[in-house]
Amino acid sequence: QDHLEWEVSCILDARLRKGKLQYLVEWAGHQSDKD
Repeated sequence: QDHLEWEVSCILDARLRKGKLQYLVEWAGHQSDKD
């Protein structure tokens, strides 16, 4: 079974939703429009 690997640059935020922890992340090598 094929799977993709992604590298996280940093975790921007985290929240608990429906009993599960979710993360807002910045992906390594991805350009952001926030500049």
